Amino acid sequence: MNAPDRYERFVVPEGVSKVSYERDTKIINAASFTIEREDHTIGNILRMYVMPFVLVVSKFSFA
Repeated sequence: MNAPDRYERFVVPEGVSKVSYERDTKIINAASFTIEREDHTIGNILRMYVMPFVLVVSKFSFA
């Protein structure tokens, strides 16, 4: 079967960070966070947490 092992969808390989942070050089106080090996569930949790803060504009993309 060509499907990857189930654990490969959740276990982060050695040498790779679970969460990476990249500061935006064009916008002050802006950054991009990349969360490895997570699905839409954590994205929905984060979105609901930041929605009350009007100054936060976000775009979620999952690696």
